[in-house]
Amino acid sequence: MIRRARASLLASLVLLLGLTAWPRAQAAAPPAAGDAHVTEVAHGFYLISNAEANLLLVVSGDSSFVVGVQSPDLVAKALATLQDVHAPAVKYALAIDDERAVEFLDGGWGHRGAITFAQESLYGRMWKAVANDRGAIPSGLALPAIGFSAVVQLHLQGEDAHLMHQRNDYTDGDAFIHFEGSGVLYLGPVFTSDGYPRIDADRGGDLTGMITTVTFYVTNFGAAAEDIEPIIPGRGPATTVADLRAYGDMLRAVETRMQALVKDGKSLVDIQASKPTAAFDARWGHGPVTPDAFVAMVYASVNARQH
Repeated sequence: MIRRARASLLASLVLLLGLTAWPRAQAAAPPAAGDAHVTEVAHGFYLISNAEANLLLVVSGDSSFVVGVQSPDLVAKALATLQDVHAPAVKYALAIDDERAVEFLDGGWGHRGAITFAQESLYGRMWKAVANDRGAIPSGLALPAIGFSAVVQLHLQGEDAHLMHQRNDYTDGDAFIHFEGSGVLYLGPVFTSDGYPRIDADRGGDLTGMITTVTFYVTNFGAAAEDIEPIIPGRGPATTVADLRAYGDMLRAVETRMQALVKDGKSLVDIQASKPTAAFDARWGHGPVTPDAFVAMVYASVNARQH
């Protein structure tokens, strides 16, 4: 694993050398925190949430680490939290894929002295967005410093963290993090505890990949839940292996139904009218992704695999 991490870092440094041509504006004042709120889910682990996404702030020894969607209100709340708990400055920051992740870039952490990361597929989309805008980068933001392919291992004081990309899930640029010392797992948008997830088939998202990822953690840690709990989803409150198992059962059942309907040649309109998620809507149908929207995403993912 360490050799793979080193290889990823070396490749990323080569990419980094090509970034010097892009203009980098001076850091602007941090944005307002908006409706974001903070929950300490484990010692030194602060879950910063809004209705759309999560950002996890980890304070470990002489440094801090942030991972998640780098939206302005979440970043602002993280900065305020750092002050409130008298935490050291952020040393590492990982941008996680999201509908608007290319707009958020590194969240401004690079200008504040952090080493910034993104999975290389997400990094590529960010780079392309900047290039299409003729190199213009919003004030205070920058491209992540490092794009990694599969695995990066970070050594924090008192904590080892593994950043991993295993397969396509929400998109082709998802990343997970396991904090081995504390037993906290950040799963990102492959898991949403407050409702149905998003699946972006146009950017490589794959429902089967999501199910495989969820099944891996449930199967391998079902008897040792303390090794990965609390589980931090991409959206919604921190949760448990039992909740992750129920989520995986829902995904698997919906996929099975959709596969049969697509094989029978049913149109998306007909499938939505048949309410294939009805048995799960009471539990999963009240988040920002409506049942019909989720069905459309599942349809696109299953249809892409069958054709």
